[in-house]
Amino acid sequence: MPWVVSYSDILVLATRDGIVLVGGPYFPVLTGRRDSNESFLDNHYYKTLMRGRGLLFADQQLMANEKTAAAVTDYAIDVGIILRTKFAHAMAKLFKFGVLYWIRRRRSVRTAARI
Repeated sequence: MPWVVSYSDILVLATRDGIVLVGGPYFPVLTGRRDSNESFLDNHYYKTLMRGRGLLFADQQLMANEKTAAAVTDYAIDVGIILRTKFAHAMAKLFKFGVLYWIRRRRSVRTAARI
């Protein structure tokens, strides 16, 4: 449908624009994705880890530690409530990270970051 933008497209466009805003290269992004919000932040990733089929070795290592394996199990049996709630809390925490501390400590904010 014309004038309808999916959440997937918004995420891709926002990522590209964020890269451009910090001095990265502009690159064209194709739009027209369909959202499958049912599978966004679902437990498929964790179920895969429990079957020993993690995509990366580092992913599968979550099952090697008792504490992280318990978290993987919790997320694997979750219907999305725990994962979505923790994701939202983590994103909120990330978005406010350092905002007030820079002002209180009277430090300057860099205009450019170099590696």
